[in-house]
Amino acid sequence: MKKLTPILLFASALFLFSCSDTIRRENISLNGTWQCTVTESGSAIPESFTGTIPVPGLADMATVKIDSLGLPHSEKRDLWYRRAFQHTPVAGKKVTLKIHKVKFGHTVWVNGQKAGSSNYCFTPAEYDITELLNMEGSNNELVIRVGAFTNNLEEPVIYGADFEKIRYLPGIYDDVELIISGDHRIRNVQVAPDIESDLLLLEVYMPDMQTGELKYRITEKVTGKVVLEGKSGNLSWDSGRTRFEIPFTNYHLWSPEIPFLYKLEVSSENDNYSTTFGMRSFGFDVESGRAELNGETYFMRGTNVCIFRFFEDPERNGLPWDTAWVRSLHRTFKSMHWNSIRYCISVPPRFWYDIADEEGLLIQDEYPVWTGTEGGFARIYPDVTPLTLAEEYHHWMPERWNHPSVVIWDAQNESVTPVIGQAIGIVRELDLSGRPWENGWARPQSPDDPMETHPYRFTRYLGQKAGEEGPLKELIAEPQVPDNGPSERMPPEGGGEYPNPIIINEYGWLWLNRDGSTTTLTDWVYPNAFGKEMDTEERLETYARHLGILTEYWRAHRKAAGVLHFCGLAYSRSGEPRGQTSDHFTNIAALELEPHFVEFVKPAFNPVGLFIDWFELEVAPDVAVKIPVVAINDLNTSHEGTLHLTWKSGETRIEAAEAGVSIEAFGRIDTTFSIQTPAQPGEWELTLRMDTDIDTGVSRRLCKVKT
Repeated sequence: MKKLTPILLFASALFLFSCSDTIRRENISLNGTWQCTVTESGSAIPESFTGTIPVPGLADMATVKIDSLGLPHSEKRDLWYRRAFQHTPVAGKKVTLKIHKVKFGHTVWVNGQKAGSSNYCFTPAEYDITELLNMEGSNNELVIRVGAFTNNLEEPVIYGADFEKIRYLPGIYDDVELIISGDHRIRNVQVAPDIESDLLLLEVYMPDMQTGELKYRITEKVTGKVVLEGKSGNLSWDSGRTRFEIPFTNYHLWSPEIPFLYKLEVSSENDNYSTTFGMRSFGFDVESGRAELNGETYFMRGTNVCIFRFFEDPERNGLPWDTAWVRSLHRTFKSMHWNSIRYCISVPPRFWYDIADEEGLLIQDEYPVWTGTEGGFARIYPDVTPLTLAEEYHHWMPERWNHPSVVIWDAQNESVTPVIGQAIGIVRELDLSGRPWENGWARPQSPDDPMETHPYRFTRYLGQKAGEEGPLKELIAEPQVPDNGPSERMPPEGGGEYPNPIIINEYGWLWLNRDGSTTTLTDWVYPNAFGKEMDTEERLETYARHLGILTEYWRAHRKAAGVLHFCGLAYSRSGEPRGQTSDHFTNIAALELEPHFVEFVKPAFNPVGLFIDWFELEVAPDVAVKIPVVAINDLNTSHEGTLHLTWKSGETRIEAAEAGVSIEAFGRIDTTFSIQTPAQPGEWELTLRMDTDIDTGVSRRLCKVKT
């Protein structure tokens, strides 16, 4: 966890950014240990604060304990934060307080004077506190009242309803800072790379400006090397915004494989704004149904992070705010051959996006809306309209749009309502990079917007037993278009299916808790699907094997632009109240993954993947069988090698067949081997491997040779 400092008084020092001698901007962190207390809702500012709490963090980290904290039956209460700071007002300088994320609603006082309030739970709030500060040498008191539960919210806003959560923990869960700027402050700069035209399109938001010139400087983020600097020429502002282009050549492209970053500094006469960006393009090709990164086919392989579920994990502690741990988490994901993450039904702290940029992962950034089938949205958010939701999106997007890692705006999860689509229509044009929008189970809003599908095949065994041929042969013996998405939940007028590109960002329904126990959603799946009692080790291996096979299947048949497993990070609740899903860690603090998961699922996500399209549970001894196999290549280079099929039982290995193959870039090959089954009865594993110049996937099938 980031080291927390005691409550302190500090004097700000003037710091000059380098773009111009006239620039005067400084960001001062107010993170650390704050005082806190709890009162009945509506109380005045408390005279005494009885505990302490970390910022950023959550209310369960306070030394003040609150009964039924974050539970649905919580009483309406206020959680109060207080700290002191010292800052001397300077003529011509503006002091802005920025609170990056708070749940659930907040109000701010500076030196006893109200600075403002916000009910938004996932987006920043800013307050001009220049006129509220005490003079030189005097302490300033900052007090923030936070709603202790969703019932504190006073306006129609999204609060993050999640059917699989128990606790909705409040708190200031992201950074708090002072921004010391010129009196004409640059509020935001949007950077839109155009790699086809070798341009950067900049939109600068500066509410107080009508005309003027801007200077810019671009440096390499890691080395600090200056690569370009210049002036915009005289600009005019419309409603506080202006746009201009910068020719930019000889740059490095950003990708998950080479996440090269630049830093842009824009300066006016008395202010400066800095942001990081990457040169990349992203979108979907409607005809092929594929994602394209930097103008080239790009298959998304990845996972999900449900940070709000992890917030209620018993072993969470301060891990979400520990920079080293979060970086290691993303590196662990990349070690699984994942290049993509959906931040699912949640919004992590802002530095998570910096790490995704630096480590190289594509982010499908999902706004925390989950209301289920038609009618759910109106029931959970009865007063939220397209306009009010669009206003939330309007606050959300500027915090993300310069991150090259953020490639898809994800408006919601598994919800069926026209409200969200209408909100997308209101804000879509704000993003100059033209990112695609994903609209959950509702109608896609543009032909090249992707659709989410959640083909949970193993739900069949919630209420029935698998047949004698086993679950895999029942479920995936034939190629299928991924379903459980908009085409089924909110069908096109006149029926049929939407032609939009497909992303599978959930599949499986075989979850186990970190201790290997079943979840509430899989208690019946294991006995019904596999027909026997299992100990912990057997369950963990069964889970990993079948999740690996499902991954191979969905990737091999190339019906989706992306395959994202669920879930890379969530809670694990094996005790009451038990959880519905989980992740795959055995030691969450050390980020140790369950060994069977690594053994079977990691190779299933290899860019050069293999798939045995054969699911027999039993075969006769020493008979001829045909084994269809598939090899796929997600890479932009072709690869030649030899496919090997091998039988193995204990120490016995039988080389069954081999064949030389060549897989084109982004290609797929199908072949069928005619082989003999082993003559010796018993349990055998059939393995498909490929010898080539790079590491490839491995596909395995268990099969019993009958007596």
